[in-house]
Amino acid sequence: MCGYHESIIIMSSSNQLADMQARLVAQSTKMKGYLDKKSGNVFVGYQSRYFLIVEQSLAYYKDESLTEPRGKIDIKAIKQVEKQGNRDFTVDTG
Repeated sequence: MCGYHESIIIMSSSNQLADMQARLVAQSTKMKGYLDKKSGNVFVGYQSRYFLIVEQSLAYYKDESLTEPRGKIDIKAIKQVEKQGNRDFTVDTG
């Protein structure tokens, strides 16, 4: 997954989203790696998490050795991906 987010700018049309969702699922074996995820705790900031695509979900783990994800984002539920700055992006599942 590293570097993939750079090619995602703002996607809000249904055709763009469907294309992105299909590419994510098709490339699932290639797309994995560490990203910094913003914590829900304002005192923690960002936490490094291991992300990969599992069964049409973007799953994240504390590290590569864990078998149970800490969370999942259903790829088909993604409504918009917006790049924010050089390294940050948000995923809206609305």
